[in-house]
Amino acid sequence: MRKFPRIAVTVFSLGAAAALLGLWVRSWRNVDWLQSPTTRTHTINLNSQGGRISLELLPDEIQLQRTLKVNARWSWGHARIPYAAPHPMWRLSVGNAPRIRGYVAVPHWFPALLLAMLAAVPWMKWRFTVRRLLVATAVVAAILGVVVARD
Repeated sequence: MRKFPRIAVTVFSLGAAAALLGLWVRSWRNVDWLQSPTTRTHTINLNSQGGRISLELLPDEIQLQRTLKVNARWSWGHARIPYAAPHPMWRLSVGNAPRIRGYVAVPHWFPALLLAMLAAVPWMKWRFTVRRLLVATAVVAAILGVVVARD
């Protein structure tokens, strides 16, 4: 791989990870959202609040306050919220909630960690051996074991 694409991927990934960490700090006092209608009856909402990022499918009767229109389809907004007790930092949530058709919620550190790992990928030399495969499998198993034990 040439040097310029490597540098571009690294700079973009680390910049996006830093922006997510800034959004994480902001999420303890503010709620930020980006929404767009998907069908005539539903709206998709990307929400940052309380140390978590959630992607929700909302019915159209739920309207968020102080929404600014970006264009005809997209809108965004923010509101100040009182401090709330933090959510468990290791929990990834998927499911339904009252008045929400479905949602996926992850802590801010999860996509930031994925972006930071993406920054390192172009600089790695890719020679696979059985030993590396076993080590990678053991690391993934240990991480999943920690996640399951924390829940």
